[in-house]
Amino acid sequence: MIREFFRLNKNLFPAGHDIVIMVKKNMPPLTYLDACKELTELFKRKANI
Repeated sequence: MIREFFRLNKNLFPAGHDIVIMVKKNMPPLTYLDACKELTELFKRKANI
């Protein structure tokens, strides 16, 4: 799910950087759309720093 998000949203990530995503074991399940929404918001906020 996360790999597909990155493949479709390469424009959100600066070239030459590595991104590490750590998923907690006890998190409630997310749909693909919910995960995409969360990740998009996160990376857009980080890009504005």
